[in-house]
Amino acid sequence: MRLIVVLVGLSLLVSPMAVAAGSAVAPASASDTDVTLRVTVVNQQGDPLGNAEVTVSYDDQERTSETFATGEALFDVPEGATVEITPTHPMLVKNNPVTVENVQGTTDVTVTMYPSATGEISLVDGSGNAVSDADVQLRKDGRTVLADTGTTGSDGTYTTPALERGNYTVRITKPGYYEERRTVTLSGDTDVPVEVEQGSATVDFSVVDAHFEPTEPLQANIEIEDAGGTVGTFRTGSSGSRSVSLDVNTRYTVTVEKEGYETVSTTFRVGERDRSRTFAIVRTPRLTVEPMNSQVVVGQSLRVDVTNEYDEPAAGAEVRIDGEAVATTDESGTTTLTVEQTGEVELTAVNGSVESPGVIIEAFEPRTDAPTATATPNGTATPSTTATTQAQGTTEESDDGGTPGFGVAVALVALVIAALLARIQD
Repeated sequence: MRLIVVLVGLSLLVSPMAVAAGSAVAPASASDTDVTLRVTVVNQQGDPLGNAEVTVSYDDQERTSETFATGEALFDVPEGATVEITPTHPMLVKNNPVTVENVQGTTDVTVTMYPSATGEISLVDGSGNAVSDADVQLRKDGRTVLADTGTTGSDGTYTTPALERGNYTVRITKPGYYEERRTVTLSGDTDVPVEVEQGSATVDFSVVDAHFEPTEPLQANIEIEDAGGTVGTFRTGSSGSRSVSLDVNTRYTVTVEKEGYETVSTTFRVGERDRSRTFAIVRTPRLTVEPMNSQVVVGQSLRVDVTNEYDEPAAGAEVRIDGEAVATTDESGTTTLTVEQTGEVELTAVNGSVESPGVIIEAFEPRTDAPTATATPNGTATPSTTATTQAQGTTEESDDGGTPGFGVAVALVALVIAALLARIQD
């Protein structure tokens, strides 16, 4: 019994220790995801630089540390991270950060810093006038990444920040000017005067109808715009072509328009050489409904033809009466339908998202007042008549109030006889 009590007491004492030990191990397992990044900063001769400030950035985090006399700075960073290293020093500079990808284990990185220099780039044209708003790029020899970029001010100058001393290629561009490249050596404060020249290039524009094979030239309007607005509006000739002189090294937006055609707009850059540009456009999608008759008898067939924007048969077009689909055109763009109600109805055609204008036709009921036929003894039919035959041996009364039974001739004879009798009596 005493043994059982002793064992229970020991278990109670050991349990908290086990829990504590377990909790102490947890942080150690979490730190297994970190690795050591050792950054060594040196000068151009390879000597270590103490008191240099090193900043490392990764996963939206940033940490800064100062180098020891050995030029080293140590950082714990996540394993597999991509780290950007940026050193700073009171006397030396580094043009671009150093990037280390997929950090694994203990990683050593050496960063070299250089004495600083600045450059002042001054731009003028052929007349000696300052050229503003020109883009300036500097790339140190042997590097793929630009060391600096900027834009000349109103006085035509651009001053670089502190850069590494050495040889650089300076590239200068501005719309309307030929590109200039210069190789310069930056040492201390360096002046870099550059003269740039204005220029233009010829662009041959062509506009064609892409529906046809081969394509057919079109007369169309061409509107050209640059960053400052509309440069001009031009029209192609009967050959569908037009040559225009435009500024070099300039980006333009060109819009091509023609009545009945889809408008096309695109942006392209004119370099320093003549070039050609062809715009292939097509007519605006359109359907036309053409019924054989504008009047139809209810229940009788009506042929309908449907054509597209090129007056070609529109196969597979849905033909509707007052908005209700009743037929579909065949390969020849034709279909036959019947109208079941009297009065005016509207015919339309739909093909995809394209719908034709409506066409009104009028439908009538069949006629019911036609003459009826009477069968004769020999089996033939003769039209019946409503006329009344006058009985034989009867006379027709005069409509002018004359004597019944006498015609005009009889009346004249009677007058002659009466005159003769009168004379005999005398």
